[in-house]
Amino acid sequence: MIYQLRHLTTYLYEKPVTFARCALRLAPWQDTAQSVMDSHLSITPKPTLLETHIGQFGERVVTATIETPHRSLKILAKSRVEVTRAGPTWPLGGRAWEAVRTEAFASTSLDLASPVHFLYPTRMTALQPAITAFVAESFQPGRPVLEAAFDVARRIKAEFAYDPKSTEVSTPAIEAFTARHGVCQDFAHIMIAGLRGLGLP
Repeated sequence: MIYQLRHLTTYLYEKPVTFARCALRLAPWQDTAQSVMDSHLSITPKPTLLETHIGQFGERVVTATIETPHRSLKILAKSRVEVTRAGPTWPLGGRAWEAVRTEAFASTSLDLASPVHFLYPTRMTALQPAITAFVAESFQPGRPVLEAAFDVARRIKAEFAYDPKSTEVSTPAIEAFTARHGVCQDFAHIMIAGLRGLGLP
């Protein structure tokens, strides 16, 4: 299957901005089951300098420096991606979630793929007893980890309202959880905080 992706970000300013620097992570991931056929950025106004490097998780990072005064900044990413991976098999399985938790905490590796980078709370995904209890309802003893995680995602979709005016980029997970509304970022933070509350990366 070949996908054509278009992602537009627009910044609007009340007064002219004379300098901007953006670190852009907009190139699709590439692996054995996903091939990036084409990927490019269009930035208006045109950057004075573009630099590309590989980030800590192997992602392509483009740093754009804009020194032209502007009141709007548009970043358009277009890509074509061929995906050859098979769809998920049903029912979802995987190892029992307790075994995954035990293995994650037993890991002694600090390489970038290590689960230790994804086990501990952050400012946006602080451990909250209410969120952990909500997620724990899907993690009955011995339940396969993928099945349980999918159930949490299903429950979030069913029980929370998508409302782009209800939260901001700085809203912590507990606020969106308590209000039962938010946007994709909030729902992801709720799930991450809950999984980490159970000791799952």
